[in-house]
Amino acid sequence: MPAAGGVVDLSLCGVVADAVIEGFKLVPPPVLVMTGPASALPRAVAGQMHEMVNAAFHAFVAGVRGAVKMTVHAGQDVAGIFGQQLRAIFGQAVTAIKFALQRLAAIPAVAAQVIARFQRVIAGCMPVVEVAVAHLRDTAQSAKDAARQTAAGFAVNARGITG
Repeated sequence: MPAAGGVVDLSLCGVVADAVIEGFKLVPPPVLVMTGPASALPRAVAGQMHEMVNAAFHAFVAGVRGAVKMTVHAGQDVAGIFGQQLRAIFGQAVTAIKFALQRLAAIPAVAAQVIARFQRVIAGCMPVVEVAVAHLRDTAQSAKDAARQTAAGFAVNARGITG
């Protein structure tokens, strides 16, 4: 919605951003469970990897929250710009988590399984976000609908990690 100075208020994107954050919260825990005590991964390596995954998640949250605060000028495609920002932030988080998972290389069977599941889930999540954001319009109902689509899509994809 246009605000003073010809900029667009991205507050409606906030509900979608919250859904993206809540949805992404579902991704790291099952990945980390697969690298727990039963994986035979040395405790120090597992701890280091878990710290890296958590740091990637916190950077993701900060990035998504920052995207809602950016300035978009009236007349620009708000949904498109917001979607591009989310895509970039999502890509950075995925890269950081993949880097953390490389520590599993010492246990090839675990590494292959965890990385394959993580990549499958991630491949399914971003398209859900992109579709939801593409349908985002300047109404609260539109934002709620996009948030619902996002949350449902993440939930379905995150279940794929353990299944």
